[in-house]
Amino acid sequence: MYGEKQTGEIMRVREKTQVKVVQSNRSNHIIGSWMQDGYNESSVKVWEMRGYRKLSTLVEYNNIVTFMNRITSHSYKLPFYCGGTGHVVYNSSFYCPAFKSDKIYRYDLRTNTYIYTKLKGKGVHNLLYGYSIKGFNNVDILSDSAGLWVLYTNQDVAGRIILLKIDSVTMETHFIAYTHSRQTDYMNCFMVEGTLYALVAARHGVGVVIQRVWSVHDSPEHSNTFEDTSATTISSVHEISLEPSGSSQIMSADYNVRYARLYTWNLDSVSRGKATLKWFVFDFSERSTPLK
Repeated sequence: MYGEKQTGEIMRVREKTQVKVVQSNRSNHIIGSWMQDGYNESSVKVWEMRGYRKLSTLVEYNNIVTFMNRITSHSYKLPFYCGGTGHVVYNSSFYCPAFKSDKIYRYDLRTNTYIYTKLKGKGVHNLLYGYSIKGFNNVDILSDSAGLWVLYTNQDVAGRIILLKIDSVTMETHFIAYTHSRQTDYMNCFMVEGTLYALVAARHGVGVVIQRVWSVHDSPEHSNTFEDTSATTISSVHEISLEPSGSSQIMSADYNVRYARLYTWNLDSVSRGKATLKWFVFDFSERSTPLK
């Protein structure tokens, strides 16, 4: 799936950059996601989707500078509703979970056409099973150097995370992993080189840390289905500080492999109507010494 792995696993945050501040007196407008194409090397565009419920407007910016200065270039009116903040742009297509549904959509930004597929299992959109940040974040679409992943859960596995590796064109499933980790334990997740990381509130209540959740490199070789048999718990895993201070909730997290950055949407205060958009750059371990 990956061939020669290019990086080890995350060791520490090397760089943190504040990109812009979002302010609004409407709670649905200070929550959102922002992203760049993780595949198309010729694209420098930025996309933003505000809100978390019944979303149908995707805003496009020509580059990071126009994004920072709020100079839009195009706005797409989608023929369906997205939900949550687990969206991604990959190879000139926009992918999003459907609002209160078991569907995920692929919208081609070049042709304005779309397809969808359905996730299996009962209760995919049950709000009891989503990320701890709530906001209809039951399904998260992730990208890395190998393509697209879908993270979700359902009643059949009692809220434990299921990971699907899907074809970016047909949306067919090529690989399934069943983990022991519960989605409700995490604010958000992101994928780097086949390793799933979670963002979690620090135990002392201040700041956000990164935890290693699962890796395809731990799975049996040449297997298309993998059941995690480890007994790793939240209290026993290695933690890396992402935000050492403050009480931010990270409403979306999108790792872009082209730029080697994690893009986040940090909700600073609902009452004050403020969110901060940031990117993070990491240092990685040697491939032979993974963090457990």
